[in-house]
Order: sequence, then structure tokens, then C-alpha cells
Amino acid sequence: MTQSNISVNGTFDLGNTGWSRADLETDYTENAYLGNGSANRVAEMDGRSGQTTGMQQVVTIQNPMGPI
Repeated sequence: MTQSNISVNGTFDLGNTGWSRADLETDYTENAYLGNGSANRVAEMDGRSGQTTGMQQVVTIQNPMGPI
């Protein structure tokens, strides 16, 4: 069976849950940056001097298969 939804909290609705690394900024909505009225959550990857946003998530693939 093909696995799906292996990423945890891909919508950022649960803030940083499931993500690690540095300068995680997942508390904002799309509207905060685009002013388009969207309440979709986003991760900001800013360009502030001296800060680098890095996001990482470890996933496990159950029973991986080789080429068919």
C-alpha cells in the first residue's frame, strides 16, 4: 500500500509541531504577508541579516519497495 501524508503538520496549523531547525516562524497567516485575506498558515523564511531559517522534518517510509 502506498503511504501518504507522511509529513507531520505540513499546514503549520499546529505551529512548529513536527518541525525542527533554526529560526522557525510558523505563527503567521498568508494574509500577514500578501494582504489577500487568506487565513492559511505559512512558514516565513526571512532574509534578516545574520539569521537563516532552516526547516527539517524526519519521515519514515514503511516497507520501502525497489523499482517495479
